[in-house]
Amino acid sequence: MNKKIKGLVLCAGKGSRLEPLTYSITKTLIPIGNKAMVQRAVETLIDAGIDEIGLVVREGAEEIRDLLGDGSKWGVSITYIVQQQALGTGHAVQTALPFINGDSVIVYLGDNIIGKNLHDLVSSFQKQDNIDAMVVTKEVANPQDYGVVELRHGHITNIVEKPKQPRSNLALTGIFLFSASTIPFFREIPLSTRGEYEITSVFDKIFANQGIIKAHSLDSWWIDAGNPGRLLEANRMIIDEMLETSDSNIILENDDVVLDNCRIEGPVLIGEGSVIKNSVIGPYTTIGAYTTLTNTQIRNSIIMENSSISDIDSIITNSIIGEEVHIKKRAEEVNLIISNKNTIVI
Repeated sequence: MNKKIKGLVLCAGKGSRLEPLTYSITKTLIPIGNKAMVQRAVETLIDAGIDEIGLVVREGAEEIRDLLGDGSKWGVSITYIVQQQALGTGHAVQTALPFINGDSVIVYLGDNIIGKNLHDLVSSFQKQDNIDAMVVTKEVANPQDYGVVELRHGHITNIVEKPKQPRSNLALTGIFLFSASTIPFFREIPLSTRGEYEITSVFDKIFANQGIIKAHSLDSWWIDAGNPGRLLEANRMIIDEMLETSDSNIILENDDVVLDNCRIEGPVLIGEGSVIKNSVIGPYTTIGAYTTLTNTQIRNSIIMENSSISDIDSIITNSIIGEEVHIKKRAEEVNLIISNKNTIVI
């Protein structure tokens, strides 16, 4: 019998590894391939057949609500759940228990970016009544940097956080499925040594009750886009995916883009209403909507919407520029007020 499965996207994290970007923008609203991470997460769940989705957000998440609405434009239902305190992933699920309401759930960390539809995974989980949980894993070259699963006969026997001597190279991706029978365990999560309620503590409860946890290994790419380097890597992967259905390696999101005396070194993604003059752009660069670039060189970067860059002598590379940022060549004189312990290059 197919289980009813709801989706839960956790996007209340502070995004400290992405500061200073996250001083002014919620982490999961940062665009990758000109689409916010949280929208990519929601669409991944929708493509997997999930039609009831909860988003665990921080207080004051109006921009996420404005972006996604109630889900009706996708034909699904989206519910917003406010996590008043950032007390860990397990606490985020605890906050959402009224939404889950005893059903099975797929929990998706909002900064996960994957290159494959999860429909087969969800369908398989629905049909197997003897599974208590399923964990999506990915083979990695540096398992000591991740939570790692240990397997026996296809079942997970242990989960170790950042082991010094890993017994496998299967990393936790931050995508978990829990059957309805395991949901009460979230009420019993102990406080960890980090002062948080960890989602992985639920697996300890399942093991203690002789439950079955299976691993599903992704055969596509996966990136935890939690720091600038991984954001840019995810951006490159998304652009490469878009090229598979494009006739050109210069992807224009609308025909109102203006390109005047430019050299575009694809692959490049350019948002609607953007104007680029006398510039060299690319490769692996996304330009947000309504952005103006003049006399500028940019490569391997993300430039968000409604920004402008002009007359910059240096090449901008491996960079992430936020929304409504305006950069231009300095004047002959500058007036500065600088606090202690800063390094300024002029």
